[in-house]
Amino acid sequence: MSVDYLRNRGVHFGQLVELNRIGAANTLNVGAARDIIAAVNDGFGCPANASAAAINCAIAKGASIIDYAGNGLDAGSALDGFAFQGANPNFRAIGAISPVGLSLYNALTASLRGRIGGFGPLKGTTVSVSYSLSRFQATNPDQDAGFLTTSTFNDAPTKFFGPAALDRTHQLTASFLTDLPWGLKINSTTRFATALPQSIFLPFANPTQVGEIFFTDLNGDGVTRDPLPGTGSGSFGRDVGASKLNELITGFNGSVASGLTPAAQALVNAGLFTQAQLVALRATINNGKPIQVAPSDQVGIDSFVNTDIRVSKSFGFKERLRIEPMVEVFNLFNVSNFDPPGNRLRGFLDGSSGSINGTSPGLRSNRYGLGSGSFAPGIPRAFQFGIRVMF
Repeated sequence: MSVDYLRNRGVHFGQLVELNRIGAANTLNVGAARDIIAAVNDGFGCPANASAAAINCAIAKGASIIDYAGNGLDAGSALDGFAFQGANPNFRAIGAISPVGLSLYNALTASLRGRIGGFGPLKGTTVSVSYSLSRFQATNPDQDAGFLTTSTFNDAPTKFFGPAALDRTHQLTASFLTDLPWGLKINSTTRFATALPQSIFLPFANPTQVGEIFFTDLNGDGVTRDPLPGTGSGSFGRDVGASKLNELITGFNGSVASGLTPAAQALVNAGLFTQAQLVALRATINNGKPIQVAPSDQVGIDSFVNTDIRVSKSFGFKERLRIEPMVEVFNLFNVSNFDPPGNRLRGFLDGSSGSINGTSPGLRSNRYGLGSGSFAPGIPRAFQFGIRVMF
């Protein structure tokens, strides 16, 4: 029997940061914005200026914030005619792999190993049982691939810190090897692991992503589809379940009709629009649209249960040749395992099947897929036959 406490702190691993801060609320070029507004108003047959009267005229003729954003009142480089043009107008986005990533793994592990003798037909039985109580936290869901995706909070890359994509609170593994009559050997391994976490993000409010800084950039750093307020990294499946999720969604929906993102507020502060005009243009949080609440039978991230077994028999031929045929059964009890690490329920709240706010039990489709049983644990029950030759 052994019991160990493990702690591993990772620092300075690569994480992508956009250094020019394209789309950040405090990078608005007021002069460029005024010219864009005037051009859009003119396109609606209104006075070709950025006055309140001209904007009201365009609103009366059906203009929306997407019309203004589509003409440049959006995130983008000054080189391409955008108003929220970043810190340096002479550059486009500057994605840098910065050594700012953090991770922390804490675990209490216990392992029991030994021989328990014979019981009836079972002879020479060897047993191993291991258990882990752990938490793996990081500033990016996958610390090895953190350099491939922009930090959730571009201006504070280490702020979005919490349970990472491969975190499992409890893991229990039991295996045994024993001899049966007639020279047969049986070897079995069973593994149980609790569910992985998932972070909760706003969906794109506009499928074309035009004007998204006015809809889902809640902190004004230029990164859109921010986390749902009240949640952190890996919240779903940890401190947020389906019922708590609906409470947070309902609270968020109360802000969409008139709430402004920092980018929209920057337009107000610059005297380009009034808040009432932005509400009329639907330049409010999530484009003024409420997020769909999860169904009453919304599923969570699935746990993992798997039992593999091998039965074999060794035959000797002459002095130096042995042949051992074997049959293996993967996922012996055919447990339906869903949510593999690379294909969990999606964390974006778009309400579609496969998301954390749109998936009833009958709509689950992300079961562990087929593959070689040796390299794809948790797949639907599968059989494998083999022969080992020793000489």
